[in-house]
Amino acid sequence: MSAWLTRLLDTDKIDAVAATLAAMFARHAPGEKWRNLPVVESIFHDMVGHAKGEKRKNHWGRIKTAILANKLLWKLHGHGYPQDFCKQLSTRFSIALAQDDTAPSE
Repeated sequence: MSAWLTRLLDTDKIDAVAATLAAMFARHAPGEKWRNLPVVESIFHDMVGHAKGEKRKNHWGRIKTAILANKLLWKLHGHGYPQDFCKQLSTRFSIALAQDDTAPSE
């Protein structure tokens, strides 16, 4: 990817955040723990909270958060989780971040 497009999309920052989120998930749900719904829910909420903070800090819009969700999918799959599970998790992740866009401002 060309340098100007990389800077435009902040792919380095997005990639780093996706790697952090995937590592966070892998640390708390290693092996078969990903089948334990309460564990996954707890980690998921932590991941979304972290991602929302990064999103606000870096002023990411919908396109960059969609890129983040896609990169998260592949990072989780790289950690050995099943692809169907990764797709479901990243879809929920994307929806959670999109709902942050529609939150009423105070």
